[in-house]
Amino acid sequence: QCSASCDEKGRCMPLRHIWGVQKGGSSSIFDMLRSYGACGTTARYGGDGFIPETDAKENHYITDYAGPIFRDEYTGTYPAGDHCPSLCHVDGTGGMVVPLASFRLRAMMTSLEAVRARFVLQIREPVSRHLSFLHMRRRLGHSSMSVDKATFIQLGQWEKFVEPRLELKLLPPVLSEVQRCSAGAASGNTSEHCSETARLAASLGASMIAGCTIGAAGSVGPDGMAHPEQAVEGVCNHHNYPPTVSWSLYAPALHWYLTQFSRSQILIFNMHTALMRDPNAYLQELLDFLHIPATAHLAALSHTNAATPAQALAAADTLSCSMRDRLAQIYAPWNDVLYTMEPLLDRFPPVTDVPCRDDRA
Repeated sequence: QCSASCDEKGRCMPLRHIWGVQKGGSSSIFDMLRSYGACGTTARYGGDGFIPETDAKENHYITDYAGPIFRDEYTGTYPAGDHCPSLCHVDGTGGMVVPLASFRLRAMMTSLEAVRARFVLQIREPVSRHLSFLHMRRRLGHSSMSVDKATFIQLGQWEKFVEPRLELKLLPPVLSEVQRCSAGAASGNTSEHCSETARLAASLGASMIAGCTIGAAGSVGPDGMAHPEQAVEGVCNHHNYPPTVSWSLYAPALHWYLTQFSRSQILIFNMHTALMRDPNAYLQELLDFLHIPATAHLAALSHTNAATPAQALAAADTLSCSMRDRLAQIYAPWNDVLYTMEPLLDRFPPVTDVPCRDDRA
């Protein structure tokens, strides 16, 4: 059995979390962990209440629900007993992109749960993730637009979203300094000045996306309800999902985590490097970090919801090179912030690896 935190009614607070972004590989991680006895949720929040599920990856309570948060509502979807005899409850919510997600989760936890929790963040080169996300939407029938048209619209939404933000005016000199620092971070060496500058950039980016400054959440109150508003400065303009372009700004997302939890509780994987590793070593590192008592014995990794092979992308509707480069210009400085915050993190493949349709002649 795993270590767990369950009440007398068998409602358990998950202590293991896979937080990422769509098309970043988090579903593959969850499927692998489930094969070793880990358990998902029994219900998913659907807008008007919970919809029963069977061992599902996520329940969306801390990402899609914007009302008062009650611990018992969340833990009630992670029961002990026959549903999960191992007590290895895993929440695979894609909360990395939602400003208040880690804040809401921390507000529902006791102090002990908050230090025992473990988080796996698997990230992917931003432009390739963006393109794979648009292909998924078309495949599921959620969009019929070309990827260029969808990207053009999303870039317009992003520019309109950030244009009035004060942080947008403060960021250029900070990002410029981080770019200089990033060269040193590539060798694994980062000065304290560079680390502080990167953290400042991540903090400004986090406030720009959220529309508010999110502080450390306290634990759940005696009434069983979390009171996250006590640590929010300003009015968050997006309680749930911000514009999709921001979903691959990983440094601000990491800032939201680190406001609530310590760095030692977070394991960050670069999906591109992870998929090239020995699958057993990759999975064993996950199991050990999440304190799931098992020995890895996989022959190959599952890629059911992760990267689309470059050959398939090249054959599919793909971005024009000019649109790909517009996205790259947005993401490159934020990748530098991430690399400077995390100098030991493997860097993403170059954006030129993402196939594009040449329209620059």
